[in-house]
Order: sequence, then structure tokens, then C-alpha cells
Amino acid sequence: MLYMVYPTEKLPFAVSKFIVTLQLIVLTKMEKLMAHISKGISGFVNIINYAGLHINNRLGQRYSVLYVLVFFSVSLFSVSHYIGIALFNPDSWAYFELAKTVFTDNFYKFNTFRSYFSNEYSASFPFGYPVLIALAHHVVGLSPMVAVGVNICLAISTVWLIFKIGAVLQLPPISSFAIASGLLFFPGYSEEVLGGTAMPLAVLTFLAASYAWALRYPLIAGVLLGCAALVRFDYLIYGLLFQVAVCVVRKKKRSNSSYLFIGFWLGTLPWSIYSYSHFGKLWISDNSWVAMSALPAHVLDFPPAAVVSASDDPLMWITKLLVNFRYLIRAIKHSIINFPLVICLSVFVLANWFKIKTVVKLRVAVLFFILLVCMLPYILTGYMVNRYFSLLWLMTSFILFYATILIPPGGGILVGFHL
Repeated sequence: MLYMVYPTEKLPFAVSKFIVTLQLIVLTKMEKLMAHISKGISGFVNIINYAGLHINNRLGQRYSVLYVLVFFSVSLFSVSHYIGIALFNPDSWAYFELAKTVFTDNFYKFNTFRSYFSNEYSASFPFGYPVLIALAHHVVGLSPMVAVGVNICLAISTVWLIFKIGAVLQLPPISSFAIASGLLFFPGYSEEVLGGTAMPLAVLTFLAASYAWALRYPLIAGVLLGCAALVRFDYLIYGLLFQVAVCVVRKKKRSNSSYLFIGFWLGTLPWSIYSYSHFGKLWISDNSWVAMSALPAHVLDFPPAAVVSASDDPLMWITKLLVNFRYLIRAIKHSIINFPLVICLSVFVLANWFKIKTVVKLRVAVLFFILLVCMLPYILTGYMVNRYFSLLWLMTSFILFYATILIPPGGGILVGFHL
């Protein structure tokens, strides 16, 4: 409610009357303006609601998801044809060269240096992605662009899985479409797709594990989680914490958790055998010494050994981790701008936070804490690259959309808006 402010000083009657009249005119105009703005916002929200409902109904039809997959496929293949290998980086060429060794007597012997960690056998990348590229080379021929074609197929499969997982979570189809679009338009992910590197396969494998778990196939889910770690080393942490999450958030049968762990162990076993055979350790990575260095270090440094290790000076190592955590928060702030869906969903969920049931709040909070702990490899190494947050934003989108469907209809800052 708007109030008039009367003059406090003693003024002639005519002047006081003029001031009061002027205030009445201004306040009346302001009230009319606010009414027009309110109507405009309501109209805009109604348009969003109707448009969203129409798109949601269209996506719910039988072949609509197929049309979406075809659209994204054509778009990605067109872009890849236009840019070629412009987005390739040193990792792209390293994967290409390693793939050449898969079906030879020189399995995983590198001919291009990625680091000084080893002299003969590679410890830079797990061999999941090079094996897939080698299979594709065997079918269509040897070419760097084969990796891009494979990645586009992986990305489209990921979109399909997003719709499947959305259906399991009872999300409206428009929510799955928004998540898929957000992922494909996220620069960190799309550059990996068109750059011929391993992130698309890692994301797809992790999503497949999540879907298998949702369908109550714990052994298959565990194997897939292990295979994700065979694609990218950092997904080892994701796989381990996935098992923690399903135990904490949903109390399944203990046998299911056991099958999940056994499957995970089986999935990671090939790299353990390779590591022990060539390096005498159960899990080898050329970034392991970087993680345990008490001073900032990089995988390309020479010699590949910590000047001061965590065991030499634990306090210095903890200080490094705290500094890296600050860098992580800064990197996340910059990265989230490239995934605006998460920002919009976060605002909506926070605006309705007090309307969500306490048990749901706790579940969401625990899941977000686990996702934050999944950032541990980047805190240990100090690597804060945008592409590393692809899975973070994807899973965050699922969690936030799941929270929105548990908000009572008609609540929140957008009156009447509910997915």
C-alpha cells in the first residue's frame, strides 16, 4: 500500500495544497503503472505456461523424442563437417595415437609424450575411449574425424538416456528436453564432442549406470560405473560416491549394494591388471604425484615427482587444498554461467524452499554435498577446466527438476507456474 507524505514545515495554505495535489497525482500514476507491470508479468508467465504445456504435450507424443534426436544429430554433424578438426587439442591427438596401438603387439605403448611419468606404456589416459575409437577405425577406416563421429553418436545416445531417466523420475518431457539442450549447448561438453576426446563416453556410461540402477539392475550398474572410470580417471570418484549416495538417500536392500560394489570392482579390474603388470601398482595415473604434491604442480612438469609431498609436509598440502578449493568455487561460478538452466532452476527451488517437505530438502542437500565431494580430484590437482563440470551440471539439473515436481502447484514467485 502506498502512503502520502505530508509537508512537515509550516507553509502557506496554497503551497501546501499544491504539494498534496502533486503527490496525489504522482501516487495515482505510480499505482496505475504498477498495475500495468503486474498485468504484463502475469501475461508473460501465462504465455510461458501455455507454451511450456504445448511443447510438453508435443514431446509426450510417440515419435517426438525421435524427432529431437534427429534434429540434434543433423545439427552436430553439420557443425562437425564445417569446423573439421579445429577444436582438436593435444589430448585429441594422444587418444588418436593410442587407439592405433590397441589391436597391435604394442598395446598402449605411446609414441607421443603427454608427460614424463613413464617411458614406454601410457599412464595418461585409461584405455576405455582409445579401445572404442580403435573399434571404430576397424569399421570405417583410420581418420582423426572418426572420433568426432563416434562422439556425436555418444551425445545423441546421452540425449535419449536423459529422456529415459526423466521418465523414471516422472519428469515432464519438456524437463528432459531442457536438460539435454543445456548439456549440448554447454561449451565444456560440446567442445569435447567436436574435439574428439573422452568426456561424452564418460558421461554416457555414468548415465547408463544411473539408468540401470533405477531399473534395479545393480550388477550392471556397478559394471558401468567401473567402465566410466576406465574412460576418465576422475570418474572413479563419481563411481565410489554414487554407491555412497544410493545407500544414504534410498535404503535399498543390502544385496543390491553388494552387487553394485562387485560390479564396480569388475568394471575397474582391467585397468588394475594393466597397472599392476606395467607399474607394480593397482591403480596408476600420471597425475597421482600431482595430487599428492604439497606444492602446486602440473602433469607436464619435469621431473615428474613432488618436490615436497603430502607426507613430507601435511600442513603445506592441506593449505594447497584450501587454496585449490577457493579456485574451485571461482571456477564453478564462471562455469555455471554457461549452463543457465541450473541458475533458473536454483532460483525457482530456493524461492519455494519452505514449501518443500523436510525429507526432500535433506535428500537434495545430501545429493548436492556428494556432488561437491566429487570435485575432490580437481581440488587435489588444481585443474579447473570448464569441461570437468559437464556431469556436475547434468546431475544438478536432474536433482533440481526432481525438486520442482515436489513443490505444491501454485506456489512460488511465478504464481500458477508448475512443471
